Amino acid sequence: MARETVMHLRGLFANPPALLGLCVATALTLVVARVHARAPEERPAPVLRQFATTIDRQFHECVPLGWFPDTRPWRGYFPVYNTNVADKGAWIQAIWVGVVPSRMLGDSHVAADKAVMDALSDAGLLVRHDSGSEFRYTLTHDGEQYYYERNHLGNNGEGWSYLCFNRLRVKDVTWAPRATNGKYAGDVTARVRFTWETTPDAAWVTPFLKAHAVELNPTSSPAEATAHRYRDGEWALSELDFTFPLVEHPSAWTAAL
Repeated sequence: MARETVMHLRGLFANPPALLGLCVATALTLVVARVHARAPEERPAPVLRQFATTIDRQFHECVPLGWFPDTRPWRGYFPVYNTNVADKGAWIQAIWVGVVPSRMLGDSHVAADKAVMDALSDAGLLVRHDSGSEFRYTLTHDGEQYYYERNHLGNNGEGWSYLCFNRLRVKDVTWAPRATNGKYAGDVTARVRFTWETTPDAAWVTPFLKAHAVELNPTSSPAEATAHRYRDGEWALSELDFTFPLVEHPSAWTAAL
Protein backbone atom coordinates (compact mmCIF):
# COMPACT_ATOMS: atom_id res chain seq x y z
CA MET A 1 0.00 0.00 0.00
CA ALA A 2 2.77 2.45 0.97
CA ARG A 3 4.72 1.57 -2.22
CA GLU A 4 1.62 2.23 -4.34
CA THR A 5 1.14 5.62 -2.66
CA VAL A 6 4.77 6.60 -3.32
CA MET A 7 4.45 5.55 -6.99
CA HIS A 8 1.23 7.58 -7.26
CA LEU A 9 2.90 10.70 -5.86
CA ARG A 10 5.85 10.28 -8.23
CA GLY A 11 3.40 10.09 -11.07
CA LEU A 12 1.76 13.34 -9.98
CA PHE A 13 5.07 15.20 -9.83
CA ALA A 14 5.87 13.90 -13.30
CA ASN A 15 2.53 15.27 -14.52
CA PRO A 16 2.19 19.00 -13.54
CA PRO A 17 -1.44 19.38 -14.69
CA ALA A 18 -2.47 16.44 -12.51
CA LEU A 19 -0.56 17.91 -9.55
CA LEU A 20 -2.29 21.26 -10.04
CA GLY A 21 -5.65 19.53 -10.06
CA LEU A 22 -4.83 17.77 -6.81
CA CYS A 23 -3.81 21.07 -5.18
CA VAL A 24 -7.04 22.77 -6.30
CA ALA A 25 -9.15 19.88 -5.03
CA THR A 26 -7.32 19.92 -1.70
CA ALA A 27 -7.81 23.68 -1.34
CA LEU A 28 -11.55 23.37 -2.06
CA THR A 29 -11.82 20.60 0.51
CA LEU A 30 -10.14 22.79 3.14
CA VAL A 31 -12.45 25.72 2.32
CA VAL A 32 -15.55 23.53 2.67
CA ALA A 33 -14.23 22.11 5.94
CA ARG A 34 -13.57 25.61 7.24
CA VAL A 35 -17.09 26.72 6.33
CA HIS A 36 -18.57 23.76 8.17
CA ALA A 37 -16.31 24.42 11.14
CA ARG A 38 -17.54 28.01 11.25
CA ALA A 39 -21.19 27.06 10.89
CA PRO A 40 -21.80 27.08 14.68
CA GLU A 41 -20.71 30.75 14.71
CA GLU A 42 -23.65 31.82 12.53
CA ARG A 43 -25.59 34.50 14.36
CA PRO A 44 -29.18 34.51 13.10
CA ALA A 45 -31.48 37.52 13.42
CA PRO A 46 -34.14 35.70 15.51
CA VAL A 47 -31.56 35.32 18.27
CA LEU A 48 -31.29 39.12 18.45
CA ARG A 49 -35.02 39.34 19.14
CA GLN A 50 -34.52 36.80 21.91
CA PHE A 51 -31.77 38.97 23.38
CA ALA A 52 -33.96 42.08 23.16
CA THR A 53 -36.70 40.31 25.10
CA THR A 54 -34.19 39.32 27.79
CA ILE A 55 -32.85 42.85 28.12
CA ASP A 56 -36.36 44.30 28.24
CA ARG A 57 -36.91 42.48 31.54
CA GLN A 58 -34.11 44.42 33.20
CA PHE A 59 -35.06 46.85 35.95
CA HIS A 60 -33.23 50.15 35.51
CA GLU A 61 -34.16 53.05 37.80
CA CYS A 62 -34.60 51.95 41.38
CA VAL A 63 -34.89 53.33 44.91
CA PRO A 64 -32.46 51.79 47.43
CA LEU A 65 -34.65 49.98 49.92
CA GLY A 66 -33.63 50.65 53.51
CA TRP A 67 -30.00 51.63 52.91
CA PHE A 68 -28.05 54.79 52.33
CA PRO A 69 -25.94 54.79 49.12
CA ASP A 70 -22.67 56.48 49.90
CA THR A 71 -20.93 57.68 46.74
CA ARG A 72 -17.62 58.68 48.34
CA PRO A 73 -14.90 58.11 47.26
CA TRP A 74 -16.10 55.56 44.70
CA ARG A 75 -17.49 56.09 41.23
CA GLY A 76 -20.31 53.74 42.22
CA TYR A 77 -21.86 53.45 45.67
CA PHE A 78 -22.22 51.16 48.65
CA PRO A 79 -24.51 51.01 51.70
CA VAL A 80 -23.44 53.09 54.67
CA TYR A 81 -26.36 52.02 56.83
CA ASN A 82 -28.72 49.13 56.08
CA THR A 83 -32.00 48.56 57.89
CA ASN A 84 -32.62 45.11 56.37
CA VAL A 85 -32.96 42.43 59.07
CA ALA A 86 -34.65 39.69 57.01
CA ASP A 87 -33.26 36.22 57.70
CA LYS A 88 -32.86 34.71 54.23
CA GLY A 89 -32.08 31.30 55.71
CA ALA A 90 -35.33 31.02 57.66
CA TRP A 91 -37.99 28.58 56.52
CA ILE A 92 -40.80 31.13 56.69
CA GLN A 93 -39.68 34.73 56.43
CA ALA A 94 -40.77 37.95 54.78
CA ILE A 95 -38.95 38.81 51.56
CA TRP A 96 -37.62 41.97 53.14
CA VAL A 97 -37.88 43.53 56.61
CA GLY A 98 -36.46 46.91 57.61
CA VAL A 99 -36.06 48.05 61.20
CA VAL A 100 -35.15 51.53 62.39
CA PRO A 101 -34.54 51.82 66.18
CA SER A 102 -36.02 55.06 67.49
CA ARG A 103 -32.81 55.80 69.40
CA MET A 104 -30.87 56.01 66.10
CA LEU A 105 -32.98 58.69 64.44
CA GLY A 106 -30.36 61.27 65.37
CA ASP A 107 -28.03 59.66 62.81
CA SER A 108 -28.47 61.55 59.53
CA HIS A 109 -27.96 58.41 57.43
CA VAL A 110 -30.67 56.57 59.36
CA ALA A 111 -33.01 59.56 59.17
CA ALA A 112 -32.53 59.72 55.38
CA ASP A 113 -33.32 56.00 55.06
CA LYS A 114 -36.45 56.40 57.18
CA ALA A 115 -37.66 59.35 55.11
CA VAL A 116 -37.44 57.26 51.94
CA MET A 117 -39.17 54.27 53.55
CA ASP A 118 -41.92 56.53 54.88
CA ALA A 119 -42.46 57.85 51.34
CA LEU A 120 -42.61 54.27 50.05
CA SER A 121 -45.15 53.49 52.78
CA ASP A 122 -47.25 56.46 51.69
CA ALA A 123 -47.07 55.13 48.13
CA GLY A 124 -48.47 51.76 49.27
CA LEU A 125 -45.34 49.68 48.74
CA LEU A 126 -44.40 49.24 52.41
CA VAL A 127 -46.30 48.80 55.66
CA ARG A 128 -44.94 50.75 58.64
CA HIS A 129 -45.35 49.56 62.23
CA ASP A 130 -44.43 51.87 65.13
CA SER A 131 -43.86 50.05 68.43
CA GLY A 132 -42.44 53.07 70.21
CA SER A 133 -38.92 51.67 70.40
CA GLU A 134 -38.57 50.97 66.69
CA PHE A 135 -40.14 51.39 63.30
CA ARG A 136 -40.59 48.14 61.34
CA TYR A 137 -41.25 48.10 57.59
CA THR A 138 -42.41 45.19 55.43
CA LEU A 139 -43.35 44.89 51.77
CA THR A 140 -46.96 45.01 50.66
CA HIS A 141 -48.23 42.78 47.85
CA ASP A 142 -47.83 45.72 45.45
CA GLY A 143 -44.34 46.34 46.76
CA GLU A 144 -43.28 42.78 46.02
CA GLN A 145 -43.94 43.37 42.30
CA TYR A 146 -41.26 46.04 42.19
CA TYR A 147 -38.79 44.46 44.60
CA TYR A 148 -35.40 43.53 43.15
CA GLU A 149 -32.35 41.93 44.74
CA ARG A 150 -31.20 39.57 41.99
CA ASN A 151 -28.13 39.95 39.80
CA HIS A 152 -29.60 39.60 36.34
CA LEU A 153 -26.89 39.85 33.66
CA GLY A 154 -24.52 41.30 36.24
CA ASN A 155 -26.45 44.47 37.14
CA ASN A 156 -26.52 43.91 40.93
CA GLY A 157 -23.46 41.91 41.91
CA GLU A 158 -23.82 42.61 45.64
CA GLY A 159 -27.49 41.60 45.78
CA TRP A 160 -28.66 44.88 47.34
CA SER A 161 -32.38 45.52 47.77
CA TYR A 162 -34.31 47.96 45.60
CA LEU A 163 -37.81 49.00 44.64
CA CYS A 164 -37.65 49.72 40.91
CA PHE A 165 -40.01 51.93 38.94
CA ASN A 166 -39.01 51.37 35.32
CA ARG A 167 -37.25 48.90 33.02
CA LEU A 168 -35.04 48.97 29.96
CA ARG A 169 -36.64 48.99 26.54
CA VAL A 170 -34.41 47.97 23.62
CA LYS A 171 -34.62 50.23 20.59
CA ASP A 172 -32.12 48.40 18.39
CA VAL A 173 -29.82 45.40 18.80
CA THR A 174 -27.08 44.17 16.46
CA TRP A 175 -24.23 41.72 16.42
CA ALA A 176 -20.86 43.30 17.16
CA PRO A 177 -17.74 42.04 15.24
CA ARG A 178 -17.40 38.33 14.51
CA ALA A 179 -17.77 35.60 17.09
CA THR A 180 -14.85 33.76 18.66
CA ASN A 181 -14.41 30.37 20.27
CA GLY A 182 -15.60 30.11 23.87
CA LYS A 183 -13.85 28.62 26.87
CA TYR A 184 -15.18 25.12 26.22
CA ALA A 185 -15.17 22.90 23.13
CA GLY A 186 -18.11 23.70 20.90
CA ASP A 187 -18.92 27.00 22.63
CA VAL A 188 -18.88 30.29 20.74
CA THR A 189 -18.67 33.76 22.29
CA ALA A 190 -20.13 36.80 20.55
CA ARG A 191 -20.66 40.46 21.30
CA VAL A 192 -23.99 42.26 21.11
CA ARG A 193 -24.53 46.00 20.90
CA PHE A 194 -27.87 47.64 21.69
CA THR A 195 -29.45 51.03 22.15
CA TRP A 196 -32.11 51.50 24.77
CA GLU A 197 -34.55 53.80 26.48
CA THR A 198 -36.65 53.31 29.62
CA THR A 199 -40.28 52.34 30.00
CA PRO A 200 -42.65 54.90 31.56
CA ASP A 201 -42.26 55.24 35.33
CA ALA A 202 -44.57 53.28 37.62
CA ALA A 203 -47.50 55.32 38.90
CA TRP A 204 -46.29 55.22 42.52
CA VAL A 205 -43.03 57.09 42.02
CA THR A 206 -43.10 60.67 43.35
CA PRO A 207 -40.62 63.48 42.68
CA PHE A 208 -39.11 62.83 46.13
CA LEU A 209 -38.59 59.13 45.43
CA LYS A 210 -37.33 59.76 41.90
CA ALA A 211 -34.74 62.17 43.31
CA HIS A 212 -33.45 59.28 45.46
CA ALA A 213 -33.19 56.86 42.53
CA VAL A 214 -30.12 55.05 41.26
CA GLU A 215 -29.49 53.67 37.79
CA LEU A 216 -28.53 50.04 37.43
CA ASN A 217 -26.23 48.89 34.65
CA PRO A 218 -26.19 49.90 31.82
CA THR A 219 -25.96 53.63 32.43
CA SER A 220 -25.32 54.79 28.85
CA SER A 221 -26.60 53.99 25.37
CA PRO A 222 -25.43 52.26 23.25
CA ALA A 223 -24.35 49.45 25.53
CA GLU A 224 -22.78 46.06 24.90
CA ALA A 225 -23.20 42.54 26.26
CA THR A 226 -21.58 39.13 25.87
CA ALA A 227 -23.49 36.18 24.44
CA HIS A 228 -22.64 32.48 24.22
CA ARG A 229 -23.66 29.77 21.78
CA TYR A 230 -23.43 26.44 23.55
CA ARG A 231 -22.83 22.99 22.12
CA ASP A 232 -26.57 22.30 21.98
CA GLY A 233 -26.92 25.21 19.55
CA GLU A 234 -28.73 27.54 21.95
CA TRP A 235 -27.70 31.18 22.28
CA ALA A 236 -27.96 33.03 25.61
CA LEU A 237 -26.88 36.38 26.95
CA SER A 238 -24.17 36.04 29.57
CA GLU A 239 -23.67 39.50 31.04
CA LEU A 240 -23.78 43.18 30.32
CA ASP A 241 -20.52 45.07 30.07
CA PHE A 242 -19.69 46.44 33.50
CA THR A 243 -20.37 50.07 34.32
CA PHE A 244 -20.61 51.66 37.72
CA PRO A 245 -24.24 52.15 38.82
CA LEU A 246 -25.13 55.78 39.37
CA VAL A 247 -26.82 57.74 42.13
CA GLU A 248 -28.85 60.18 40.06
CA HIS A 249 -28.95 63.03 42.58
CA PRO A 250 -26.42 62.53 45.41
CA SER A 251 -27.50 65.83 46.96
CA ALA A 252 -30.94 64.37 47.68
CA TRP A 253 -29.25 61.87 50.01
CA THR A 254 -26.62 64.16 51.46
CA ALA A 255 -28.76 67.25 52.08
CA ALA A 256 -29.19 66.35 55.77
CA LEU A 257 -25.57 65.32 56.41
